[in-house]
Parts: sequence; C-alpha cells; structure tokens
Amino acid sequence: MGHRSACPTSSGLGEQHHLPEVSGGCSQGHLRHAVRVTSHTYRSACFYCPLQVEQYVGEIKGGLRPAMKLTVIGVVHSNPKSFSVTLLCDPMDASKDVGLLFTVNFSDKSITRNARIAGKWGREEKTIPYFPFTAGDTFKMELLCEHQQIRVLLDGRQLCDFTHRIQPLNLVKALQITGDIKLTKVA
Repeated sequence: MGHRSACPTSSGLGEQHHLPEVSGGCSQGHLRHAVRVTSHTYRSACFYCPLQVEQYVGEIKGGLRPAMKLTVIGVVHSNPKSFSVTLLCDPMDASKDVGLLFTVNFSDKSITRNARIAGKWGREEKTIPYFPFTAGDTFKMELLCEHQQIRVLLDGRQLCDFTHRIQPLNLVKALQITGDIKLTKVA
C-alpha cells in the first residue's frame, strides 16, 4: 500500500508520485506512514491518531519567482490551536531568513504574517477581511507570487497580500507547513 504526495519539480512543487509505506510508531504505539518528499525531507502521520501535528518541508526548485503558485490543500483538525505555512531561505537551518511566516491562530481567530531578515523579525501584519478557517473543514490555500508581493487566496477568495521583504526572491528555497492540519495535497 502506498500514499500520494507532492514532490518538487523544476516548476516548483507539484508532480505527484506514488511512494511506499514504511513502518514505525507514533507516541501511542500505532504504525506511522512516512512519505519521502525530497531526498532528505519526510512527513509522517499516524493513521489512527487524527490529531497528529503535520510536519512538511518541500524544496522550491530554483527558488521563488514571479508567476509561481504554491497550492496547499488540507483539513483542519477537529480541535485546532494553530498552523503555519512558512517560506524558508534555508530548509536545513531554521535560524536563517524567512520570506514569509503565515500563522493561523484559532484561539483568537487571527492570521499573522511576518518575515525575518538577518536574524530580526520585521513588523507583524494582522489585518484580514474575515477568518476563513473552521475546525474539521477542508481548505485550499494558494500562494501566488507576484513581482511585489505574495497574494494569498483561500478557497478562491482573496484573503491578504504580503509585500516581499526578501530580495532577490529566488533566495526563498523551501515551503514548510506545520501544525493542526492534515495535508491532502501540496503542489
């Protein structure tokens, strides 16, 4: 039995590959399913523990560039606290620059955006027209890279923009997703 997961391609994230199941155990002793995303990144989820925290890192081949679209499809856990979608400059060193940290907080129904340059976080942005996430619901998030900004769409509706703070854009080399969601597709 296998699992389908997004795998990086030269045009960004998106090609689907059928990958084998491997054994292991979650904190409750159940078998886990590990999926190879790139040659050295993995995500895992236990089939029996629905509140397993998602951990995903995928390479953006050639770095972020205008006209690129990253798509994240998933399901929010039934009792979520938060999740984050992060555009990293160095997926192997989390202390490096961050092109975008997009954090969804369910307790105060907020979405914050920020970037880290030379070890310092910038001004946090919080303005949103609506809070679009609901516990247990499926969502489709699209990050559209434009020349001046990243436009974030949720289920086809514009949610917010984030002006690029990292230049040149191709320094942004990875997509990381963590938190209280279950990913079904990353492309």
